[in-house]
Amino acid sequence: MDRSADITDLVEGLGKTADLLLERLEQIDFRKSKRDAAGVEKSLRAIYEALQKPFPGFQWVPDVETAVLKPLEAGVERFRAAGAPRTAGFHFQALAEAVSAAAGTGPMHSAWRNAARPFGMRCGSEPREFQNQLSRLENEARTKASKLLKPEKLDRQLEADCDAAAKTVVKKAGTLFLPEERKMAAKDLANAARCSTVNTTRELLEAVKEMPEWEFRGHDLSRHQSLVLLLMDAVDAGLWCFWPAPDS
Repeated sequence: MDRSADITDLVEGLGKTADLLLERLEQIDFRKSKRDAAGVEKSLRAIYEALQKPFPGFQWVPDVETAVLKPLEAGVERFRAAGAPRTAGFHFQALAEAVSAAAGTGPMHSAWRNAARPFGMRCGSEPREFQNQLSRLENEARTKASKLLKPEKLDRQLEADCDAAAKTVVKKAGTLFLPEERKMAAKDLANAARCSTVNTTRELLEAVKEMPEWEFRGHDLSRHQSLVLLLMDAVDAGLWCFWPAPDS
């Protein structure tokens, strides 16, 4: 492919892969509240199989606040068992790390991003015009996906639900936290919960955004495309975020 050529002369739209993913997104009715547990589990099983990860099981939970209670409570118990250490600077660092370990999201995040979001460095020797057009296509893809996914709405709901769950867990922990520590502990717990979340709308947004650049660089995106479509199927069935169990 002649990198000095005008991208608009090479391929119409945002590229075959990005166009296909956006077309699939447009078919999802995000206004409809679905509760298709079987559909979500089927899609998640397919994703874990594609990533060569053991499937941890799936149980439908009616709301995010209830769902996040389990990894938060497990994290607090890990923190308690370790002697509830406090550290300078980040007072409840050990607590946040315990929640992350209990949620088991780290390996899943890494596996997903390596497989479905192919990061890369831009080539500095490419013509400036070519790089500018790549940036324009990326921004256009991200804008279109954002209008469909509305990730800010989920972010606000996720933050409120994690905050509520964290306050509940801190209250139940009793004397593990001193009265003057409870506000800080709840804040760090809530932040750990959000960081441990596989936020499906954000993952989809970034995956779609990267596709134009990688396609115009001549990469085979068939595997990335199939993984993103699997996650879209889970979203279509009603899954907006989840916390994977630790790897066995």
